[in-house]
Amino acid sequence: MFNKKSLTLAVAAAATGLSMGSFAQIDVTADTGQVAIGNESITPTTTGVLPVGVGVTTGALNVQSELGIGVAANDQIFIRFDWTGATLLADLGVGDIDVAGVGSTGVTDGLTGDSSAIFGVLAGTSGFSQTAAVVLDLGTNGVALAGTSSDVRVRVFESQTNATNELLPLSDDSLSNAITLGDALSVTFADDDATAEVTTNFTEFTTGTTGTLGSFTASASTNFLLASTLTTAPLTGWVRTTASVVTYTGDFSFATSGTPYFVGSGGSCATVGAAVTVDTVAFATATSTVDAADSQPLCVTVNGTTETIPETSYSADVQLVHDVTTSSPNVSDFSGDIGDIDRNGTTVEVAYLTTFTDYNQRLLINSRHPVPAEYNITFQSEDGVTTTALGSASGTLQPGENLVLRAVDIVSITGGTRCSATVTVVAPEGNISVATTQVNLSDASTDTVSYN
Repeated sequence: MFNKKSLTLAVAAAATGLSMGSFAQIDVTADTGQVAIGNESITPTTTGVLPVGVGVTTGALNVQSELGIGVAANDQIFIRFDWTGATLLADLGVGDIDVAGVGSTGVTDGLTGDSSAIFGVLAGTSGFSQTAAVVLDLGTNGVALAGTSSDVRVRVFESQTNATNELLPLSDDSLSNAITLGDALSVTFADDDATAEVTTNFTEFTTGTTGTLGSFTASASTNFLLASTLTTAPLTGWVRTTASVVTYTGDFSFATSGTPYFVGSGGSCATVGAAVTVDTVAFATATSTVDAADSQPLCVTVNGTTETIPETSYSADVQLVHDVTTSSPNVSDFSGDIGDIDRNGTTVEVAYLTTFTDYNQRLLINSRHPVPAEYNITFQSEDGVTTTALGSASGTLQPGENLVLRAVDIVSITGGTRCSATVTVVAPEGNISVATTQVNLSDASTDTVSYN
């Protein structure tokens, strides 16, 4: 009755002559055709079941195999299909299986909610060869996944009893992870730094009045298929980009002229792509749509005269709203760094300067730089106190000079006697040291503070 000899998988795959495009994507004999479906495109049922392939007409979830056993003319065989971790979403019928052009005479199980189906097939007058193609057509019904993957197994039995009890299979093929779920969406972050120029007292960047920071790029992997069509799609097939938002975090307070904060166009800050919306309460965040900001740099423009550029860092939180809003969750969140604003030269923050008459305080700037280096000192004061920079607050350090400046010669303070200061020097920070020394005139005690 039966030819018990089975071909190897390699020979069987070569002998079928079947096109994966014209039949099923899942081929348990050739161990090919695994279908990976993106979580972002699946709508769970109220019981948590994950339906995939519903309404699909391409047959991507159909199961293809070979008999693996020769069958004599007019003999009956029983072909059993099993899904691990998946169940049928609709009843199967006798017309859903094809064995070398021959249909089924009956089906056992294969009902909605079942994870197996047994088809009886009667060989015609020509019988079946070992390489006879078996195709189970799930039609547009799809399957329901209970977890993240499903294996598929196809076995041929001599009797229905053996098929029901899974005894003595004549051939046995299976494909692990025939259907899998995974995350199709991803976001990559490109870090780029801008540098504030010390020679302009940090009112410009080294590139001019506009600084260029980094970007993010959202993408959908072509390794994953949409659950509704079982086809690949670009990002816009997975995500509602105009409803998706990127939130930038950093300092958005120092530039105020024109369109100071925006995303670029064409990958550059030369053109304003779209202004970002700054939170005007704390000035610590700004937002844009993913549609406008995707793959574009974050840009900062200052007026070049009165707006001082600070050292600060920027990050981005990207929230992608799924096109299938009934997916769970229906958004994907990603975070990453996109760059820093640095300052070149040397910047030293001096916490305390005083012009109190009972003290004699001096500011010391030591240069180990081999060429002359310009310096500039700016001042910050508490409420109600006004500071005015005096002539010695800026100048030039000579090579190897240890410059000593009296506090009363660099700043005039009204409404108080103390302030803080920022010392900037057009020289590498490793070549500059800053300190203060203070003498109490009443007892000649001395206090020295070094700053890094």
